[in-house]
Amino acid sequence: MPERPADDREEARALQRARTLERARTLERAGEFRRGVLALSQAVLAAPDGAGAPYRRILEEAVRHIPGAQGGSVLERGDDGRYRFVAAWGVDLGSAATLAVDREALPRPASAAVLSGDDVPAFARPASAAASPTASGEGGRASLVIPIVADDDPIGYLLLHAFDRDDAFPPEAIELGVVLGRLTGALVQRLRLEAELRAEREKLDHLAHHDPLTGLPNRVLLMDRLRQALVRDARDGRVTGLLLLDLDGFQRVNDRHGHDVGDLLLARVSDRLRERMRDVNTVAHLGGDEFALLASGLERIGDVRVLAQQALDASQAVFDLGAFNVHVGGSIGVAVAPHDAEDAEGLLQNATLAMQRAKQRGRGEVTFYTVAVDATMRELGRLTDDLRDALLTGHEVWVAFQPKIDLVTGACVGAEALARWDHPDRGPVSPGLFAPLTEEAGMVHTLSARVYDEACAAFAGWKARGLTTGWRLALNVQPQQLAQGDLVALVHAVLRRHRLDMNDIELEVTESIAFGDAEDALDPLRVLRDAGAQVAIDDFGKGFSSLQRLASLPIDTLKIDRSFVRAMGGSGRGAAVVDTIAALASAFGLGLVAEGVETPAQADALRRRGCGVAQGFLYSRPLRAADLPAWLEDHELHRATASADARPRGA
Repeated sequence: MPERPADDREEARALQRARTLERARTLERAGEFRRGVLALSQAVLAAPDGAGAPYRRILEEAVRHIPGAQGGSVLERGDDGRYRFVAAWGVDLGSAATLAVDREALPRPASAAVLSGDDVPAFARPASAAASPTASGEGGRASLVIPIVADDDPIGYLLLHAFDRDDAFPPEAIELGVVLGRLTGALVQRLRLEAELRAEREKLDHLAHHDPLTGLPNRVLLMDRLRQALVRDARDGRVTGLLLLDLDGFQRVNDRHGHDVGDLLLARVSDRLRERMRDVNTVAHLGGDEFALLASGLERIGDVRVLAQQALDASQAVFDLGAFNVHVGGSIGVAVAPHDAEDAEGLLQNATLAMQRAKQRGRGEVTFYTVAVDATMRELGRLTDDLRDALLTGHEVWVAFQPKIDLVTGACVGAEALARWDHPDRGPVSPGLFAPLTEEAGMVHTLSARVYDEACAAFAGWKARGLTTGWRLALNVQPQQLAQGDLVALVHAVLRRHRLDMNDIELEVTESIAFGDAEDALDPLRVLRDAGAQVAIDDFGKGFSSLQRLASLPIDTLKIDRSFVRAMGGSGRGAAVVDTIAALASAFGLGLVAEGVETPAQADALRRRGCGVAQGFLYSRPLRAADLPAWLEDHELHRATASADARPRGA
């Protein structure tokens, strides 16, 4: 076989060297690309900095390493299934940045495809002449379209643009583009998963530190902020105030109207506190109907007093709950650092004691923590425990009866059943003290059932002996009984047990109960009144009665509060109040009873004003059941004697 000419051999060797050099360059570019892609992956995952930023980094890397690429853009699929441009490098998207592209309008390459001529997007031109001095300026010459795929789902497209040549993208570029597209899909998927996890962590962190109902900080976050505030204020010589607000009457709303209405009320209160208390650092919801307000960096305790009054005013409001309005108030306890405590736990504990004292003193008040408050509340705590034991064991608590006297005839026409407590160490405990404790201990139902049963048992015995002709036994009704809906069942059960009739009893409710709640709150009283019981409003005149509401209430009697009876002997205002109440009773056809009558002069004044019945120390202190028959016999003897003395001589 003849040898090839030397020139041909030299040409073949030159071609071989060129091919070898080209392969070396290709391998070098591929290695450089792989190293760049690895660095890119690490950089993108380490610091994703804003919308579109990962894509811009990827496009920059693509233009550096993929042969033929001079610029690029990214289409990403939105929630509506359409694709929009979210990033560009080396090109000016212009109006294309606002386009929304349907999937059908995009090429569907199996891996990647090169577009040229009229298929190249119009915006695929250099962002500046310096980017490609030879570009015609009338559109790109070629574009490499690379699908971004995550879990076999095309979530977007990488578009790499060449401005100078139609054949700018060799097969090697397509291969590298496919690799970059797959990597981009994996990176985007990773970033999305991390974003979801980050959002979930933030959500869990928010839930751990905020109340889900109101959105306010919870106890955990409050205590954390309180600790930080105490450190700052101790360093700066400032005052830290912690205010605890407990809603008055919330439990009644919750029991009567359901938890949904109660939750809505809490949300309304939260909104109002957020709106009105802008000068406090934190408004928190501690659970139930208890809120906390943290004020730090204050110069003096007087600043805390101002904030406490603002909080009290904010709580004293009528809240619109849709179908009806609810009026609630608040009781506030305040503790101040460093005067009352220097640590968060101590400050919270002392503010709690002050708040409990505010509620115990009658509610609707602001009470600051003091050593005396501390001692009082700790003593009341022990007393509450003793009361709970007394009610559960059945010892020490008993029922007293205060007779009611007809002011015209002087005859006894009934008696009011009253709970009494004889503490083994303290002796008799004032009803004004232990009645609120009963509510705090959650024993209202237990006490009421006990009083009703013992009172009706005694009354049934007197009735069998013929001592109670024309009498009615007065039983006091607590707001919790109306709220819990067990009053009707309790009354029926007690009367049935002792074989009494419904017309043997009168139910007394305070004015605040009768006028302070929605109409349907009094439905149990309507049911019992329709069955034959009578209903009286106790302490009438102390609240804010509405004449319109008075006309619609299921009542038979008004009871004049003892404070107005006592005031009749002083200024003319006391007598004027009694005259007004008597006129109301007459206008509405209601009976009139005065309580707290202590002198004959008071009895005479009440009789002249049309008051029919009275009770008070003038006639008798509350008596034990065993003592009432003897008192009644003595009373009737004195009445007969007085009647005989008053009879004209010779009659």
